[in-house]
Amino acid sequence: MKRITSTLLALFALLGAAAAQAQDADLWRLVARSDAIVVGRLGPIDTPLPDQSYVTTDVLEPLWLKGDETGGLTLHWYSEARPYAPSPEALLGLRGEQVIVFAVKADGKYYFAGHSPSAIRSADDGLIATVGAEIARQQDLLDHWQDDPTVAHHDQVAGLIAAIANLDPASPTAERDQQALFDALLALGPAAVPAIIMQLDDDRRLAVSAISLRNTSPDAFEAYRHYGPKTIGDALAAILNQLTGESFGSTYNGGNAAERARTLAGWRVYLASAGPATP
Repeated sequence: MKRITSTLLALFALLGAAAAQAQDADLWRLVARSDAIVVGRLGPIDTPLPDQSYVTTDVLEPLWLKGDETGGLTLHWYSEARPYAPSPEALLGLRGEQVIVFAVKADGKYYFAGHSPSAIRSADDGLIATVGAEIARQQDLLDHWQDDPTVAHHDQVAGLIAAIANLDPASPTAERDQQALFDALLALGPAAVPAIIMQLDDDRRLAVSAISLRNTSPDAFEAYRHYGPKTIGDALAAILNQLTGESFGSTYNGGNAAERARTLAGWRVYLASAGPATP
């Protein structure tokens, strides 16, 4: 196991700056949605693959560009093709090759990040430099993050969130009143996304662990999506997903500190990288 140093990240930032301009549009999303990004050799994969089961594969001698640097990396992936993950055929074709892997950690296990088939790729020096530059760019954004009170709807959003925080859990109308305040946030539309992101780091408990969002998917089988967020920040992440179609961690039903930190960082990177957009 190897680790990347801050000096090497700075070098990547210099070497990869030009290449980063030509990178695929989803690379910044993959980096933001990843708990771990490693370069290594993809280990053996036994065949035939089992039906409808999770398979584990080691990334050998990993060089950690982002994430936990205290051990190796074992990937858990599904044995059948899914459009939002690398295909089994692609993984079998990469056996023994040097790859770069984008992974997310859940319940102590690593899975492919980003809901993207590009979460594992053959790794050459150019790609490694480009990814390193993007990691450095995002870390710099996060290190220098500041609230901007001049963004649209800043005071309105802050006022609605203050009202949510002040709801009485014992009130018989608490759930209805809370949902009305969520609806008022949603009614501000995508223009309020920067202001909501400014307030996302809010770990105050909700009066009621509930939020309902209109289901806009064309394949929806019910009119609303219902979640059980625990904190104001959890609920705001669900509202941001509703307004933009983006996701940087599913804390809509609550989460641990690491999951909330990744969600917060991802949305801050989003604000600097893409800006608000309607789904």
